[in-house]
Amino acid sequence: MGDRHESTSAHAQAPPSPRPAVDAEDLAEAPPLVVLRRTLSSLKGLDEADAERRLARHGDNAPTPTRDPGLGAHLRTAVGSPFAGMLLVLGAILAVVGNAPGAVVVLVVAACSIALRLAEQLRSRRVLQTLRSHTTTTALVRRRIGDGPTRRREIPVADLVPGDVLQLAAGDLIPADVRLLTCADLLVDQSVLTGELLPVAKHAPGHDAPVPSRPVEPTGSGDPADLPTIGFAGTTVVRGTATAVVLATGDRTRLHAPARAGARTRSAAESAVRATTWDLLRFMVVLVPVVLLVNGTLTGDWATATTFAVAVAVGLAPELLPIIVTTTLARGARRLRAAGVLVSRLEAIHDLGGIDVLCMDKTGTLTEGRVVYTHAVDIGSRPDPGVARHAFLAAHFQTVPADPLDDALGGLLDDADTLLSDAVYDLVDELPFDHRRRRSTLVLHDALTRPDDPLLLVTKGDPDTLLPLCTEVLSEGRTVAFDDDLRRRARACLDEHRSQGMRVLAVARRRVDRHAARDGVAGLERELTLLGFVGFVDPVRDGAAAAVARAAELGVAVKVLTGDAPQVAARVCAAAGITLPSPRTAPGRTILGRDIDELDDDELGAVVEGAALFAALRPHHKARLVAALHGRGRSVGFVGDGVNDVDALRAADVGIGLADGAEAARAAADLVVLRGDLGVVATGIEEGRRTLTAATRYSTITAGLNLGNAASMTLAGTFLPFLPLLPVQLILQNLLYNAVALAIPHDRVDPAQLRRPHRWRHRGLLRFMLLLGALSTAFDLLTFLVVWTVLGMDTPAEQQVFQAVWFLEGILSQVLVLLVLRPRGARPSAALWGVAAVVAAVALALPATPFAAAVDMTAIPPAALAWLALIVAGYLVAVRALVPAYVRCTSPSTPPEPHGAVRGTTRE
Repeated sequence: MGDRHESTSAHAQAPPSPRPAVDAEDLAEAPPLVVLRRTLSSLKGLDEADAERRLARHGDNAPTPTRDPGLGAHLRTAVGSPFAGMLLVLGAILAVVGNAPGAVVVLVVAACSIALRLAEQLRSRRVLQTLRSHTTTTALVRRRIGDGPTRRREIPVADLVPGDVLQLAAGDLIPADVRLLTCADLLVDQSVLTGELLPVAKHAPGHDAPVPSRPVEPTGSGDPADLPTIGFAGTTVVRGTATAVVLATGDRTRLHAPARAGARTRSAAESAVRATTWDLLRFMVVLVPVVLLVNGTLTGDWATATTFAVAVAVGLAPELLPIIVTTTLARGARRLRAAGVLVSRLEAIHDLGGIDVLCMDKTGTLTEGRVVYTHAVDIGSRPDPGVARHAFLAAHFQTVPADPLDDALGGLLDDADTLLSDAVYDLVDELPFDHRRRRSTLVLHDALTRPDDPLLLVTKGDPDTLLPLCTEVLSEGRTVAFDDDLRRRARACLDEHRSQGMRVLAVARRRVDRHAARDGVAGLERELTLLGFVGFVDPVRDGAAAAVARAAELGVAVKVLTGDAPQVAARVCAAAGITLPSPRTAPGRTILGRDIDELDDDELGAVVEGAALFAALRPHHKARLVAALHGRGRSVGFVGDGVNDVDALRAADVGIGLADGAEAARAAADLVVLRGDLGVVATGIEEGRRTLTAATRYSTITAGLNLGNAASMTLAGTFLPFLPLLPVQLILQNLLYNAVALAIPHDRVDPAQLRRPHRWRHRGLLRFMLLLGALSTAFDLLTFLVVWTVLGMDTPAEQQVFQAVWFLEGILSQVLVLLVLRPRGARPSAALWGVAAVVAAVALALPATPFAAAVDMTAIPPAALAWLALIVAGYLVAVRALVPAYVRCTSPSTPPEPHGAVRGTTRE
């Protein structure tokens, strides 16, 4: 039958092979020939010409995110900032109306912002491409030419197509989703998909199904990763061999499908920045036509009125916001890269500053994702080196490929003891581990014994299957009968270790007659002497506990979301310093995936606040928990490394991946930790708060001042027989102010703003902008009245003096506001002081210099300077009175209570 099917497949002529309609769950239990027929293949493999046609139809076996989107796509993203687009439009309008200097200034600002953003994107792209190059590049397949013989070929993984027949062996990375056809003692590490540390057994239909290593939900209601006959892309063969047929490649695999399953949601910081931008644009839409209409009607010079209106628009917008934001973000990205964090989305640095809940995967994130031996004990939980030595012998002398537990045991002895063991013992026979017996047995000859002495039989395996085979136990150095009392002690020791989240193997031995051993090992696994137990853990990453403690200091609650068992996860939480609520309190207990399935969104929102550990989760559970935290007003960061974390990484405000994690997780993440040190996450949180403080400080103060200036000029232009400021003077005033604002990223940050979550509070900032703008307008109009009435500069002939006074009042008040509007006790940095002093000196000297004529200004009389000093001083006193309101609008959020409890917090 295999030959007939081969003939059908080989004679596919001119039309390309149709795309096989295969589904892993549909084919999980189908006979091998049915699977081959559905994939239009055979055990002899694909014909090369047919494989080329399939490759053209299905595309490379590579995820879409690894294909570089190109410089054009990166440029479109860099230009996508609303402020950058607004500045480009305003620059073009200034050029059209003939104001070349203003157009140049505005367009240079926009170009600098775009260039900075593009440079950071390209730098991150290069690092990610380097990470992607560290993957397996070839696969062993069966291929043939026409009716020729089948050959085994190493081909690039990218050239795999559905229908290819793969050969898999221990150590191989499975390069596509496959259905197993034949296999021998196959053990696969699926932690990249499920988060489960230990490998799982796989088998082909028709073979005896192994005893599962963990409870498996029924097909259709559980995770497809539980299917024992399916191998998934990105998982690793730990032991055994297999032949498999490829079902899906590229984006259609379970590994890479999440990478194309929709775009990430817009974060809270991005939404707030956009909201602020649109509010300023709305002000502009209202004020600019008013300014144009008033000035055009009063003066009759519509060209000048148009130029002035555009100048007001430029003055109203905080045009350096893109540069301030991008500069602070780029500076933060460089600092984080030096600390070992790659930033793939710059705005994520701001989002980091706002998170008040940090969710973490366990396996491979909080832990190292590997099995490590901890200790060996007798049934009384006393350390016993004899148990460790026998466990070593059972792992060291076996001939089958080692699994992670064997690898951990293989390093128990130092080189000298290992050499001694090799010299003393010889392997006589073995019965390898399989998943029905769940144990392995070796028979060893001891060279130090006499020829007629018994051989040593050593067995290690699952305690639940090994203990019933034991009739004696080694207790306190003596071999005694394994009675009911001792069995209870052994079970108590075992339960104690398991309750601590440890993986446990039992170790037993027996002396066997040499003649009996000739009949094979199978009948000798009886009447064993139990020696004790060996324990294993998945070690917590270096720095994980420090990172958790630092997060608590920063007011960030830490929650663990894992697919692993609750006991194992609880032990990891304890080692990482994550305090779990008392299990006696229902809201504080460990929440399991099945519990989440029984809760609606409102109930889950209440539960998610009180718990710190969520175990036995599926991928959709993690994403739903993140959404529930959002619904409770939380800003969420998520740290994960597997495909099972992709949905949660996208749903979080900040997705944080690991460099050694799955590529799909890295592609979905906003930041990638390059060195496996979670401590840099806390560094990133601080950096996010620092950059967010700088951005909100600039946007709040600048927008408020500009709003006041625009309102002042609109009102003054209604009554004056000339423009209160010429367009070139207004642009020059903005340019000088922005020179000082460029020092804001280097200003000191109040330590209180680093200790608590900090969000871009759009509504609060808008209220303060209006308050500051109204105060600025009041003092601008006061200046107008003093110059107009007290100093008597009320004719067009005195226009240059009037404009010089108002220009100077505007620039001095704006520059000095940056120095005095700050939390009490927070001092300006030396850089800000220096730039402010230089700009103030330039502004004071400008009207008396020859350059004044170029901007239609003249020297200011001493009386006007005296009044100007009084007005500016009064303005600064009034501004200082606004500090409490400023602090309320820009201060960090209320820190979360332990385990994420909420006290009326809302997402703005």
